[in-house]
Amino acid sequence: MTLTPEQFNKLATKEDLKDLKNKMASKEDLNKLADRTDKVVIKLIATSENLGRVENKVDILTENVSILLTSVDGLAKKLDDIEHAFVSNQAAHNRFEGQLSRIEKHLNLEVSY
Repeated sequence: MTLTPEQFNKLATKEDLKDLKNKMASKEDLNKLADRTDKVVIKLIATSENLGRVENKVDILTENVSILLTSVDGLAKKLDDIEHAFVSNQAAHNRFEGQLSRIEKHLNLEVSY
């Protein structure tokens, strides 16, 4: 088979092959890259595990905040009930005081407080 001048010019020379060899990574370079890759993967796995623990803690915290808010809502309801009862008691007290004053006046009693 004969080569055309164009095909012959496309053939690699020894110098081309030496340049290519110099540009290629050596076995030592590939081993270093593999070691660094392994370290990165180990750190990534550790980071992933840490993230999982953080997510678990956030879930627990969310549950605790929900429980706390439920408790605060219950206390707020009880406080509202107490305030309502206080207002009712105060109104009843005022009514009784008025009635006592009318009875004292009717019986001509002098009461000193």
